[in-house]
Amino acid sequence: MIVRGALLAAALLAAPVAASAASFDCAKAGTPVEHMICADPGVSALDQRLAEAYKSASARDPHVKETQREWLATSRNKCGTTACLSEAYGARLDALKKDGPACAASTAQLVGRYRASAGIRAINELKPILGLELTATPFVESARGAVAFKNVIYDYPLAKAMADGFVKEPAVVTRKTFNPAGMSPDEIERLKLEDGVRLHESVKVELETYARESENPIVKPFVLVIARDTTHASQLLALIQSDAFFEGRYRDKVIQVDSSRTGADEEKMIQDLLAIEHASNATEIVIHVNMLKEGWDVTNLYTIVPLRAANARTLIEQSIGRGLRLPYGKRTGVTAVDRLNTTRAA
Repeated sequence: MIVRGALLAAALLAAPVAASAASFDCAKAGTPVEHMICADPGVSALDQRLAEAYKSASARDPHVKETQREWLATSRNKCGTTACLSEAYGARLDALKKDGPACAASTAQLVGRYRASAGIRAINELKPILGLELTATPFVESARGAVAFKNVIYDYPLAKAMADGFVKEPAVVTRKTFNPAGMSPDEIERLKLEDGVRLHESVKVELETYARESENPIVKPFVLVIARDTTHASQLLALIQSDAFFEGRYRDKVIQVDSSRTGADEEKMIQDLLAIEHASNATEIVIHVNMLKEGWDVTNLYTIVPLRAANARTLIEQSIGRGLRLPYGKRTGVTAVDRLNTTRAA
């Protein structure tokens, strides 16, 4: 296995890349987006930085205005939250920093991770002539098993990354005395889900304790529940939001992520995912169906509850890869902080 999955594009630019909007007089702010920029000091600072980068880039490239208009229309002005604006400005700044040979990794990974069409536009905007893929699964599934890619330049297995201390230590968690005799499939599934949440609550306490004792930022963990299909996901959502599940404590702390969401619901889903690592974000349980298998890696995933069969090697490795990143960038020596828990699959 490889460390984690993510698609990056390494690009050599034929010409300098530029985009962005100049800063403006907040007294004349007229749109909701402009008001959000003015109301948030952090976003305002990003806007000012981007204005300076835009000025420099426009002096080099006569096509900057066209790129600018596209970015405003398809990225910045589509935002409905300051978190979205921060991501949009950050991606643009990453692109503008490149002068000559450059890599499209930050822009493509940041935007494309959640918005595939926008990610493709970001890559195309950089006029790449060379692409490099970093993947957790350098093989394809076939009737004969996994067939390795033939054009692999370098292979860094997960076992090596674990030995080097660059990722969390994956662990499978199960009950010592579990006996499913006499239990229905629904009862077994609910037991696994409840066990996963209990484990999450224990980890949450240990993470906060470590953070306070070591004077580090508090990491807010969450649980990733893997559902069979959208119907199953909706049933799990209804259960978790009910009073019968931990007395309703997670009613407002769970989101469902799947391809059935459109329009405003889809936009809210994306914003919730973008904010999942923020300590102030309320989400503690994410239910997903085949949408977070690759290109989405976070540092605060600590418990995976697979409620679907995962026989394919690719699916298993992609699921584990979602939560291998270390929240503090290195191992701490504390088991709860350095371990990714996965309950035994259904």
